[in-house]
Amino acid sequence: DYDRLLAALAGQDALVISSTFNRHDSVWTRRAVAEGWGQSRAGPLFPAAPGRQRPGRRKRDQVAMFGALLSARRVDGPAAWRCRLFDCARIVQGGVSR
Repeated sequence: DYDRLLAALAGQDALVISSTFNRHDSVWTRRAVAEGWGQSRAGPLFPAAPGRQRPGRRKRDQVAMFGALLSARRVDGPAAWRCRLFDCARIVQGGVSR
């Protein structure tokens, strides 16, 4: 959960880098990009990551985690992925970034 992680690291000398196929930006992710302390780029951080998300495996993982298949969207190609970088030292809790 980006919002809780970034709130906990606000103002600290930390960089958070992630690679995700999640299409829904959190409140803090949108804020990070708008205020300039976060960046989002197309593609996976590690080129092999999409290959680990084949449809059958993804279905098994979702059933194990959630009890059902929540989304059959294909994420086994680089176009479904993006990388995010957050500079937590520039976050000011409840205000504007430094």
